[in-house]
Amino acid sequence: ACCNEVCAIDDYCCTIEWDNTCAALAGDVCDVCGGGIGCGSKGTGSCYNAHVTPFCSDSACCLFVCSVDPTCCSDAWDDFCVEAALFFCNGN
Repeated sequence: ACCNEVCAIDDYCCTIEWDNTCAALAGDVCDVCGGGIGCGSKGTGSCYNAHVTPFCSDSACCLFVCSVDPTCCSDAWDDFCVEAALFFCNGN
């Protein structure tokens, strides 16, 4: 699942080579240790509303927004994350 999430952001990782950039991206967007939350996890909140926790409930949108601003997946889903989601993910 993590590989698919990374490849949705950067298809180079699956079509050409899994390099250090891909590995770093996996660390940013995937639950590499198990048992945690990540993009698309239940209870992470809407991508179109700010909240104090990272990630949002739409996996593809979350992954894209976090590729633009990694703090959306490390710190909090703030107003910038919401604006990016609205712009890039066709939010209503």
